[in-house]
Amino acid sequence: MTPKQIKTYRKDAGWTQAQFAQAVGVNKNTVARWERGEITPRGLAARAVSSMLTGPRLGETFTRMHALGHSLRGSAMTGRCNPPTGDPDEALRRLLVASVACGSALVVIGGLAVIAHKVVRFTSDIDMAGLDPADVPCFLAECGGQGFDVRGAAPKSIQGSPFHMVSFFWPPVHDPDEPRGMGVDVFLCDHPFMAKLRERSVGVQHSVGRIEVASPEDLVVMKLEAGRIKDLEDAKAVWGSYEGKFDKAYVSRWAKKLKAEEAWETVRLLFSLGDRGWGKKKAP
Repeated sequence: MTPKQIKTYRKDAGWTQAQFAQAVGVNKNTVARWERGEITPRGLAARAVSSMLTGPRLGETFTRMHALGHSLRGSAMTGRCNPPTGDPDEALRRLLVASVACGSALVVIGGLAVIAHKVVRFTSDIDMAGLDPADVPCFLAECGGQGFDVRGAAPKSIQGSPFHMVSFFWPPVHDPDEPRGMGVDVFLCDHPFMAKLRERSVGVQHSVGRIEVASPEDLVVMKLEAGRIKDLEDAKAVWGSYEGKFDKAYVSRWAKKLKAEEAWETVRLLFSLGDRGWGKKKAP
């Protein structure tokens, strides 16, 4: 890999040096030195950069980052490369097959959607939304037929949230001493916001075909409603990816309706402060 290849890939993907550095586990100055030809990637960083340069672009398939993240974390903790639990691409494909069979249009949310909006991060599960409540029995039956572990899966409320979801696993693991697999959470379309999220979804070309992903604003609203520190960081990062094209008024309206105004104010403060990796413009 040459300095020009690294720089060209990074710019084509729409990443800053800091974002690219986070993806491969180094600091921004190291990436700058790679691109100037002062040093070359080594060790795990070399493997990560090589994987990016020889693989598909982020806009074409983004679950590659999921597999890479598991591999690098496994290497760091155990000295060996551990494969991720299950194949996220295959899980996503089968989820879509099951949803189509039942007439529901699912939308990708959560970590995979954050990645789809050009934010570098890793995820270990699959989150989707838009399942019609009446389709739940059909959907779970279809997912079971597709190889998911749906034992005990049923609609459930989320503490402190107006939303409901069903949870299950991929792939099913029958060893009682092992985790059940990759977690899958599917939110029901039983709230006005979920209907709006599904309506406003955007199409993304993925290795399994064209999929629907939550719009940046709706994804941020979901993150505000969840309210965890990592969710607020995701919200800030997604906003930073769109700068002037981001509809803050829309987010403000739904933050108020979902009682997530405090979280929204926190994200606005974080955005105004900026940091080394994400947006540095002040929020109005």
